[in-house]
Amino acid sequence: MYVLSGDWSIISSPSPKPYPHKPPKCSNCAPLFMKTTAVLVRHHGIYVWGDSWISAKTQAECYHYLFDAAIKLHHLGLDWSTPDHGPIQNVKGFSSINSMIKRVATKAGTVESDFKLQPYPRCVVLDIEGTTTPISFVTDVLFPYARDNIGRHLSATYDSAETQDDIKLLRSQVEDDLKQGVLGAVPIPLEDPGKEKVIASLVANVEAMIKADRKITALKQLQGHIWRTGFENNELEGVVFDDVPEALEKWHALGIKVSPRT
Repeated sequence: MYVLSGDWSIISSPSPKPYPHKPPKCSNCAPLFMKTTAVLVRHHGIYVWGDSWISAKTQAECYHYLFDAAIKLHHLGLDWSTPDHGPIQNVKGFSSINSMIKRVATKAGTVESDFKLQPYPRCVVLDIEGTTTPISFVTDVLFPYARDNIGRHLSATYDSAETQDDIKLLRSQVEDDLKQGVLGAVPIPLEDPGKEKVIASLVANVEAMIKADRKITALKQLQGHIWRTGFENNELEGVVFDDVPEALEKWHALGIKVSPRT
C-alpha cells in the first residue's frame, strides 16, 4: 500500500515485489481522482493520499479495515459489494448459498422442494465517532466538556453509588500508575482529610489521563457519566450526520436491530 501526502510525495510504500506492470506516476493520479482519497491499481496495489500525513494515514487505516471486512464477508459466502451483503450467487462448488441450504434441508426432510431461504435476522452495529457523529463533535465538544466539569460532577454526585464506583475504579488505576511511575499520577487521599481534597486529587489525575489521551476504563466510565449529566441538563446537544436519522428509521421499519459499538 502506497501512502501519499498532499503534495503527492510517497510517505510509505510496500516491499519490492516483481509486479507484472509498472506503477503509474503519483502525479498522474492527481487530475483523475481529485474527488477520492485512493486509487486501486490492478496487479500493483493501492495509492492512498490526504491533505497531510495524518489524513493519509487515517485514510489508509480505513481502507485496510474495509478490505479486511470484504475478504471476511467473501469467505463467509456473502456479497461484499452490495449494502445488503446477501449470499453470493456463484460460489465455487455450488451455484449459490440458497441452493446449497436448500439441498441440505430437503435431504433432511425438513422442508418441501419449493423451499426458499428466508432473510436472516440482522443487527447493525454502529461506531459513534466518525460514523454517526462527526469526530470534531467528540474532540471539540465532548472531551472539553468532560475535562471542564470533572470537579463539578464529582462534587454534585459524590455520595451516589455510581460515583463511588467511579472513584473506586480511579483509585485502583492511580495506584497502578504510581507503581509504574506514570507521568501525572498523584496519590488519592483517604476520606479522612475531607471529600474536597479527595476530589482535588481525582481532578488532577483525570486531567492528566485526558491530556495523555489514555484509553482506560476508569476514565471512559467517568467521562460517560459526565456526558450523560450534560445531556440531561441540556448543556450538551447531540450531533449526527444528515443521513443517520433516515438510516435508523429505515432499519427500524425493516425490523433490523441497531446497536452502538462499545
